[in-house]
Amino acid sequence: MTDIPIVLNDHLICIVFDHTTDETYIKAAENLNSLLKELEFKNNFFLSVVHSSEFPDNPLEMTNTLMDRLEYAIEHKLFNTVIYEDYIV
Repeated sequence: MTDIPIVLNDHLICIVFDHTTDETYIKAAENLNSLLKELEFKNNFFLSVVHSSEFPDNPLEMTNTLMDRLEYAIEHKLFNTVIYEDYIV
């Protein structure tokens, strides 16, 4: 399933964008961010993104990186922002 929300639990949703490249995946995430803002979504949300080309043959590392980026966004209150790089505080 791609391009539709996949509910993982009450507070976590995943969306897989198929057919994005390592040059367009951030733009796809930014478009989703803009859409959520336009819908006047009542709650703050956090977005993280990675491209599978960054993690060839290592889906566990890819998943861990996504979670690390979400954790960073939450800890630093980066509401309604796409986190697509690792940050060091």
